[in-house]
Amino acid sequence: MPDADDQVTPPPTHAERALSPVGWLRGDHPAPVAEDGIALCLSGGGYRAMLFHVGALWRLNELGYLGRLTRVSSVSGGSITAAVLGMAWPELAWRPDGHADREAFVEAVVAPIRTVAGKNIDVPVGLLGLLTPWSINRCLTAAYDHLLFDRRTVAEALVDLALAPDSAYAGDPIPGLGRIDAIRKQDGRWVVVTSRGLIVAR
Repeated sequence: MPDADDQVTPPPTHAERALSPVGWLRGDHPAPVAEDGIALCLSGGGYRAMLFHVGALWRLNELGYLGRLTRVSSVSGGSITAAVLGMAWPELAWRPDGHADREAFVEAVVAPIRTVAGKNIDVPVGLLGLLTPWSINRCLTAAYDHLLFDRRTVAEALVDLALAPDSAYAGDPIPGLGRIDAIRKQDGRWVVVTSRGLIVAR
């Protein structure tokens, strides 16, 4: 007969899951112990959040914490900044102390976000969404894609990072994706194997 300490907690009911502030995505599981590392959460708030977070990233870089991040989470305006950081990650000339080269950081992260913040895209995007068969959301996505990402995906940037000579090794952290387990060629394409799955360029 099991002791009281050995009792298994029953799974949550449907009502308990619906009221829970945390919802797990398919494939996620609650870790019994918190993972080691530094996480960064970037909140929403439109352009103000996008610009605020650039300043936060800049300061984290000055302190040597930016290169030590193991996870980045974001919503809304913070996601714009997080995506620019993710795309620029391979270009940031990282030093062993966790600092990215200041000029590279300004050119690859700060300048593109400042450029977008200096443009008034809401009216053109709204008009396109109303006057064409595409949704406003699709038009906004296309505008950000054109202004910030040049149709490149974060997965492609991470594969570039992992394949750059002397830039990534097995065991290195990739923010939000865990550590690199391996880098290998699969079906004629390079893939980065992490604890959370494969990163494959298109």
